[in-house]
Amino acid sequence: MDNICFGDSWEQYFKSFGLSAFDDFYQHCGDSTVGRNTRRSVQKFTLGDDANRKVFFIKKFHNPQLKDKISAVYNYGWPASQARVEWDNAWYLLNNGIGTYKPVCMGERSGMGIEKDSFIVTEELESVCLVDFVIENWHLLERSRHEKIIVAAAELVREVQELGVSFPDLYLWHVFINPDRPDEKEQLSIIDLHRMRQKGLSRRKRIKELGKLYWSMSSDYFDQEQKELLITAYIDGDSFDRTDAMKIIRRCSAVLDKRRTLNNYYRVSKV
Repeated sequence: MDNICFGDSWEQYFKSFGLSAFDDFYQHCGDSTVGRNTRRSVQKFTLGDDANRKVFFIKKFHNPQLKDKISAVYNYGWPASQARVEWDNAWYLLNNGIGTYKPVCMGERSGMGIEKDSFIVTEELESVCLVDFVIENWHLLERSRHEKIIVAAAELVREVQELGVSFPDLYLWHVFINPDRPDEKEQLSIIDLHRMRQKGLSRRKRIKELGKLYWSMSSDYFDQEQKELLITAYIDGDSFDRTDAMKIIRRCSAVLDKRRTLNNYYRVSKV
């Protein structure tokens, strides 16, 4: 069984380009692949010409992992599709003032109540991946701008977590930045929401998630003082003991070091 859901007035817009059924999106949308692994892919596509040209990204899910299915049941009480999870999570963040991509269409294909495939279409963000921004600009920026960005990242984590949200994929490549705000507060957004949970999490798990962001700050660009600033800005005004926090973060980093290699951002999957 197929199910399609559109945001706002997007249904007629997509129909004008011959996109209305599940396969119209899942099989035919995607001019270029942004990222891919065995479970999902992200592709970029455009519709319209000149002044009417719009850019979208479609994230396609297939054969979801058991842990993701369990997570969906934990959040919903039933086996929601990965696209449904991401759709609801995106709107939850947007409605609470947290920057993320705006979903415009979501599709699900299921059999016997179990997800087979699903997809979500989002509008292009008016920002860039923070990893790409760092690679291209970090060594050219003043240290004061570095510090503003790091503090903004710590504040973003706190704002997300204060909503009672768990974000287990909290890595630098899932944070986006508006690059053209050097004299204003840094504007950051967060993406890749299919594992986000709208459930409360313990303070220990909060620090563990911060530890993933800390680990993902490559020493090719971030020195130790800057990484320490992330911790300081996060726990500032909080009663959580810094020594205890650093123990959790170091253990988290040690585990991630065994699983992944972080000596070059280009080698890190961004899907």
